[in-house]
Amino acid sequence: MDIIGSIFGAGVINGLLLSVVLFFSSKGQRLANHYMAGLVLMISLSLLNTWLTRSGFYLEHPEYWLWFPTLNLTWGPFLYLYGVALTQNKVKPIQFLHFLPALILFVVRISVFYDYSSGHQQEFLQYFWSPRSEPELADRVGEHAPNFLMLWVDWHIQGALFGLQFAFYCVLLIIRIRTHNKLLNQHFSYYEEINLKWLKTLTALCLFFIFIYFLLNRQSVFELGYFDSTYLKASLPFVFLVVLIYIIAIVSLTQSDIGAGVQRVIQEESNDSTGPKTSDTPQVQSINVKYIKSSITEHESKDYVDRIYHAMIQDQLFLNCELTLPQLSSHVNLTSHQVSQTLNEVINMNFFTFIARHRIEYTRLLLEKNKYKSMAIIDLALEVGFKSKSSFSIESNNPLESK
Repeated sequence: MDIIGSIFGAGVINGLLLSVVLFFSSKGQRLANHYMAGLVLMISLSLLNTWLTRSGFYLEHPEYWLWFPTLNLTWGPFLYLYGVALTQNKVKPIQFLHFLPALILFVVRISVFYDYSSGHQQEFLQYFWSPRSEPELADRVGEHAPNFLMLWVDWHIQGALFGLQFAFYCVLLIIRIRTHNKLLNQHFSYYEEINLKWLKTLTALCLFFIFIYFLLNRQSVFELGYFDSTYLKASLPFVFLVVLIYIIAIVSLTQSDIGAGVQRVIQEESNDSTGPKTSDTPQVQSINVKYIKSSITEHESKDYVDRIYHAMIQDQLFLNCELTLPQLSSHVNLTSHQVSQTLNEVINMNFFTFIARHRIEYTRLLLEKNKYKSMAIIDLALEVGFKSKSSFSIESNNPLESK
């Protein structure tokens, strides 16, 4: 019994079903779900390709080999565009160019391979998947295959290209997630559910797959001199891939519409920044370098700081666990740009850190009262405006660490 083949078959069937569920799911961000459905579908079809190779199907029907081998070059673009759709709530048409390498390789493969007779196609695949111990077979294949295709096969270029490309897109996605989190620092007082930590972990799992792919699959290819689909060492990375399909699909189905919430807040900031809510004051040169390129004067900055601290100390806006920059700006009758500029240039904190500091200082005050000393940490966290206990981890000087 072919256990590995059975695992691949189960992965293909479940992957296809999960891709359909993801595509038609109404939960979370639908556009992002479509790209994730595309990724799960491409991974499933790539597993199907490996399973068909193991079963010897292509040697009997070589014409079908054309349709699958370039699909793994779409994994990286689908994963990256999933992250784009999550964070931007849209994908620009120009970003479809990420799929161009896979399309070009597919067209080149068809243009070369399709003109072969069935016998020549079969000989080529036999050469592709067998030891280079038959010079007669190599000569027969070389008579029909162009030199670049022979080099492509002999040097195993596509497998290495796939691994490097997928790793490149994983790194691009991690950079995008970091940029997204910096944006959160400027606009939100909470991270829960919108910081894409789960996507960063998922991307790390994809990088781990690439690591074992090069360590086991590619290493075995160079060891044997050809790709042997029945060799256990070469197949193990794809067993991990079956598990990864389940993780990707299930986690994606549980996500909320992150991008819409972020974009809404940014749009609110854009709307309230179209015109200042305070009277225009001519810009003047200041001896403080912070304000040389600033649109607010020192006198204005002092007024803005007073308003912001009044909102924190007197009005205790930080107790709102979902406080955003536009909400604070509206409360103090300033634009989001003015508040953000004051926080970053005058107070020297981003919005997230500023609100968190006030919540922690309020925690210190509460802990001086007996009725709060015995309160559970999670209850106290919610009391001061945090959405969860994990939010306390952002501050090293945390009064709850002693509880």
